[in-house]
Amino acid sequence: MKNLLVGVFLGFLIASIWNNHVQAAQREPARIWVGTDLQLGMPKDAVIAKVAEAGYEIKRITAIEGDMWTVAKKNERNEYDVVGGMTFIGGKLGFANHTLYASFDQPAAKLARSFYFAIRDLEADHNSVCTLESKNQENATFYSKTGILHCGNRTISESVSKYQDQNEEGELTEAVK
Repeated sequence: MKNLLVGVFLGFLIASIWNNHVQAAQREPARIWVGTDLQLGMPKDAVIAKVAEAGYEIKRITAIEGDMWTVAKKNERNEYDVVGGMTFIGGKLGFANHTLYASFDQPAAKLARSFYFAIRDLEADHNSVCTLESKNQENATFYSKTGILHCGNRTISESVSKYQDQNEEGELTEAVK
């Protein structure tokens, strides 16, 4: 009987410690890599300085209402590839997304590797309850098909689209909000 009581006590103790660990992890502001490691809630000036110090080009999107920015990196063709985006709310980072894969990258291996790391990060954040969503848009000149995985405050989406005679394009992105 004494062993049973000790076992029950230890079980409750371990469960309590694990629950506190999971709750603490969920209370911490979400982190995401957008040129550098960022955390939701960081001040705008600190985010912009940190991304610029990492060697990325930051541009405000003026055609859209709100405080939205793109993050880009110069490639070997001396062109800029967008690697992510950020939105500031009340002077703090409120939303960020990171392009994990784009069709101009190496095909299947990079996509599979990027998807693995995105799923691994979801697991590390203890995001075990997820929902799925799919979107399909088609007309005579365009199509877009998107699959979305929502897990807590993180979203992973993959999309494939084609416009008229252009090449089909694909993308895998991760976002936090």
